[in-house]
Amino acid sequence: MQVTVVFILSFLVRLIHLNQSLWLDEAITARVVQRFSSLQIITQFAPGDFHPPFYYLFIKCWTTLFGYSEIALRIPSVLAALVAGGMVYKTAELIYKQKKVGLDISFFHTFPLLLFGRSPSDSTRRPLKKNIFTQSQASLFAAVLFLCNPLVVYYSQEARMYMFATMFLSVVMYCAVKLTVKKPTFDLMFAFNFFSFLAIITYYGSLFFIIAALIFLLLHKKQTSSLLLSIGTILGLTLLSPLLVRQLANSHLALQTVQNWRSVLGTIDVKNIVLFPLKFATGRVSFEPKWLYFVFGGAWSMVVFGFVVLGAWREKKFALFFIVPLVLGFVASFVTPMLQYFRFQYVILPISILLALGVEELGNVLEMEGSGLKYLSNRSKKITRFVMLFIITIFAAWSALYLFFPQFHREDWNTLSFQLQQKHLSVYILPSKTDPIIYYNPSFPVKNLEQIDQADEAELIIIPYATDIHGFSYRSIISSRYQQIAAYSVRGIVYEEWAIKK
Repeated sequence: MQVTVVFILSFLVRLIHLNQSLWLDEAITARVVQRFSSLQIITQFAPGDFHPPFYYLFIKCWTTLFGYSEIALRIPSVLAALVAGGMVYKTAELIYKQKKVGLDISFFHTFPLLLFGRSPSDSTRRPLKKNIFTQSQASLFAAVLFLCNPLVVYYSQEARMYMFATMFLSVVMYCAVKLTVKKPTFDLMFAFNFFSFLAIITYYGSLFFIIAALIFLLLHKKQTSSLLLSIGTILGLTLLSPLLVRQLANSHLALQTVQNWRSVLGTIDVKNIVLFPLKFATGRVSFEPKWLYFVFGGAWSMVVFGFVVLGAWREKKFALFFIVPLVLGFVASFVTPMLQYFRFQYVILPISILLALGVEELGNVLEMEGSGLKYLSNRSKKITRFVMLFIITIFAAWSALYLFFPQFHREDWNTLSFQLQQKHLSVYILPSKTDPIIYYNPSFPVKNLEQIDQADEAELIIIPYATDIHGFSYRSIISSRYQQIAAYSVRGIVYEEWAIKK
């Protein structure tokens, strides 16, 4: 009953402001499935994109049935998040079943010994008492931590492929863990391969998580299984290889021709690295002054990942699902930039489970006999449950900031398109950024900002969206003949009115 309530509430929460304006990338998704046939998506659109075509093909079929509204486009991501949450529940259940009964070694006992070069002995061990959480409680807490995670809430409302990939990888994670507790069966191995295949043809970055799963199995001495479980991934990469070669060539060209494209993809720098724990714990919310945001967000991130480290200490092999993709992504970014936190949101799957285990480890520490914590030991369950509910509450609070405060929503191209229509002026924008305007107003004429030197209108509007990324200095071109007379801001977007000099 509790599980059902959690998932119903998670679904209903994701309906809040699901009809908010599409932003640029979502509008591209909408326009692609509107304009191209399934074959054209593969042959004409995909070579110029940076992602596999499966998600677009799925949305093409979906929108044929349900239309092209914001809600229709985003519902698949909502459902994908719920499925992923269900797999987190099932995976946590498996891990909890494997918990050792008997002697355990506390992180707090062992770490100081290792720091000074000593090995833990039986004197540092403690008998495990009754579990702080029951199996169903631990599994449910892990699922709630995933479903309430503010970054998961945000991207489960986005018409992009990332939550789809997370859903497929959640099944891969579950299958990998299950293969360590039972003999490999055809059904289980087929499921691992099938969902690995789907993940790869949805999002290339899934490869890092699949590699983590294979290493996890190797460490459990499943060498033969690991080889057979690579088939789906190899098949997916082989099928996509002709397309991938063209995409890599186009990506290399974009890095050369678009001045700041490298920074958009995600270079290795301190800011991008810091954003990983910060955004995994606080989501896409940000506020002014920035120093206050970083103080609150940073402190909260330290709390969350402190417990994740405790959980990782307890389940060292399972922690590979969290660590390996990030390490591989970091290394790969030396070759091609990709170090943006949202590209790795699938690691929130294992993070949620490790976080639940880490909180329970706190309870185990409080239950230690002869530790001087007798007062706390008597209340360890209450304290541990309070900590768990506190973390869930703060996650929910960050999510609520995004859901209920429009300033944290996506770029408002819907309102912008309406305002532009009321102006009755020519609108100039970079040609690669027109999809949101055309989505909301298909008949609205937009002009190429790159040809602004040919403008002859008495008054015009410029939307300088992404001009800094492209290194296009439109002001130096137009300022000799025009002067800016006004500037307006619509959530996340700025547009300017210019008039010819008299």
